[in-house]
Amino acid sequence: MKKCVYCGKELDDSTKVCPRCKERQDEHKSTEDMYEDAYNEFYKNFYKKIENNDDVCNTFETEDYHDKHQKNKKSKRRQELEERLQRKRNKRINQKKPRGCLSKLFIGIIIYILFQFGVIGIIGGYIFPEEYDKHSEEATVEFGSQEALDYYYGENGKEVDYQKAYELLDGRATTAEEKYIMADILLFNRVELDKTESEMEKLGAKYLQESAYDNYKFAILRVGLAHLDGLYGYEKDVPKAIDKLENAASEIPVAYYYLGYIYDNATEFEGIEPSSMGNEEQAIAYYEEGVEEGDPYCQTELAYKYIYDTEIVGEDIDKALELFEAASEQGDEYANYHLGLLYYEGEYVSKDFKKAVRYLKLAREGALSEEDIETINEILERIDN
Repeated sequence: MKKCVYCGKELDDSTKVCPRCKERQDEHKSTEDMYEDAYNEFYKNFYKKIENNDDVCNTFETEDYHDKHQKNKKSKRRQELEERLQRKRNKRINQKKPRGCLSKLFIGIIIYILFQFGVIGIIGGYIFPEEYDKHSEEATVEFGSQEALDYYYGENGKEVDYQKAYELLDGRATTAEEKYIMADILLFNRVELDKTESEMEKLGAKYLQESAYDNYKFAILRVGLAHLDGLYGYEKDVPKAIDKLENAASEIPVAYYYLGYIYDNATEFEGIEPSSMGNEEQAIAYYEEGVEEGDPYCQTELAYKYIYDTEIVGEDIDKALELFEAASEQGDEYANYHLGLLYYEGEYVSKDFKKAVRYLKLAREGALSEEDIETINEILERIDN
């Protein structure tokens, strides 16, 4: 019995081809047999040369040279046979070499893509056309919605463009934020549409109500203000306005300003119930909550009271300046306006025309009334002269 050189299967001594790996066995002898064959072949050729040429003997005068030459012959022959065996093994391995991980991954990805977009796309399009169209539409809507938000807020390299934002969201607004954006665009006439003002207001109010129903705080704030003044088809209802504004104030600090304003001017609003702590005290409490949240409008109102309406809070010029400056840093035009007047008049602080000019010019860039802008221009002319 003998074993196959390649696969190790036990074979009969007479077997020349392995039935498992189909390799010939007579071509692959053991190392000892290879050495023996090489030795015999050398001496066969050696003696043949002696018979044909007597001078050959002169090249092998000593036994040492003969042994050395024989050893080199064996080494060379052994190396040739081993290389031959190795080539045979490599050839067999390469023929049955499994695919690598990257090849399998690549093939898997191709199959997945073909299946996902080919099989499902074709079969799904025929069997479930409505569902297939729905998923395609949802992907398009999601992409368009993000682009619309970028145009509305002027983000991700886009400039503010209400017209494009409206076109992208028209008929596709699904989230509370998207509905609020549609309401904002329609109610403030930010775009030109083939609709009457009444139609735009009605559609905008619908979007606003849906957004508020989804608990979007900006929409709730706007609904509260609509109840306060009876706008957009909402009935004028101050208690409802206060309720909506208190709801929005949990996330939008400016709501504290409007709440403070309502109680600060309670006599102008019908149906407001007097606060248990007093309307003015309630107004200041709301302003203070807004100041804690960093709202610039509350900072300006409270600063004004520390200087000009000190009956409840008392006079505190340093605190007023601190609040005015904090609001000014956030771009509040009325804070800049009052700071400019303070430094120009020099009644509560030292006169400083340089600061007065800087603050008044900043205030003029904001949304002030025409009367206030005229006052600023007159003061700036006096300082220049």
